[in-house]
Amino acid sequence: MKIVKQFLVIIIVSFIAEVLHHVIPLPIAASVYGLVIMLVLLITKIVKIEQVEETGSFLISVMPILFIPPTVSLVSVVRNLGSQIVGYFILALISTLITTVVTGHIVQRIIKSKKKGRD
Repeated sequence: MKIVKQFLVIIIVSFIAEVLHHVIPLPIAASVYGLVIMLVLLITKIVKIEQVEETGSFLISVMPILFIPPTVSLVSVVRNLGSQIVGYFILALISTLITTVVTGHIVQRIIKSKKKGRD
């Protein structure tokens, strides 16, 4: 029953995010709204981490399975991309490198600030 309650919390947040996506005329995905809502709820302690931890961990563990349908769809579309595929590949490579570098710098700053706080 505990997991059902946890899943219900996540479903409610997802539903609110979908409603916001349809109501607010911005090009922002509903999942982004959901992440922001969940972050605010966790920071303000309206939802405690214990209330979603097990189900969240489970959903993260099965996340790779959720990428199978889009990947299969991509494979079937590759033929239609033709000459554009090289550009998309370069774009994906560059954006991945930028994301990795920026994330690494942010993590290093957080680690350094935590070490300074202990000293």
